Amino acid sequence: MLKQRIITAAVLLPLVIAAILFLPNSWFAGVAAIPLLLIGGWEWTRLLSMTHVKSRALYVAAVLLLAVAAYFLNSFLFRVIIIAALAWWVIAVCLLVIYKRESMFYMRRPWIFSMAGFVVLVSAWWFLSKLHAFNPHWVLYLILLTVIADTAAYFSGKVFGKHKLAPELSPGKTIEGVMGAAVGVFVWSLLGAWYFHIPANLWVYFILLTLLTMVISIAGDLFISMMKRESGFKDSGTILPGHGGILDRIDSQLAALPIFTSGLVWGGLQGLL
Repeated sequence: MLKQRIITAAVLLPLVIAAILFLPNSWFAGVAAIPLLLIGGWEWTRLLSMTHVKSRALYVAAVLLLAVAAYFLNSFLFRVIIIAALAWWVIAVCLLVIYKRESMFYMRRPWIFSMAGFVVLVSAWWFLSKLHAFNPHWVLYLILLTVIADTAAYFSGKVFGKHKLAPELSPGKTIEGVMGAAVGVFVWSLLGAWYFHIPANLWVYFILLTLLTMVISIAGDLFISMMKRESGFKDSGTILPGHGGILDRIDSQLAALPIFTSGLVWGGLQGLL
């Protein structure tokens, strides 16, 4: 398993970095739609326990259609997409807090996960395209932010973890792990503030935005975990050997992208570097 994970990462990582740094924004948006909308949408239907290929294909087609509308009606839908995405993740955090296994809450309300797919996938792709248009380096910063958070949380949780963060959803996550992630991300935010030439009067804003992004990225991870528990799957898919599915790998970014990109816009930081 570890060997497969390393090989997969070694093959994909250079391709991902090259796409981020060298593709024009329109091409990048098109390429990013493949894992986020096509494959991600297909895996989402798996977590919705859809079994008929036609139904799954129609769902993915609807996701793609909404994404195309968002892309070409950008100026008209800008505020709508931001509000919808941010409102959804506030709701998602509330759903995570009240989650109880075997409560049948979601089994009786399958529309929650169905509607969530449209908001989560389309907004993540749309915000990713926006972030890349601002500056491709912002995309790398965000990806490394979530990687640092995951890595720091794993090792600090391994060493110091005693108190479970969300035992109903992810027994391996601990409060101590989150604290370790916060330390790692705090250091990363200082490096980011220096690298992107953040004005001195906005350093605190940028650091807080980065830390908030880390927190919401954990919510993204836990939300996909909740869907997998409800559907009875260990992984969202099998397309990435040793890693599972696309959603297993980008769960943190799904939630982080709307928060971080919106925060950059509100702070007037998107054009820096």
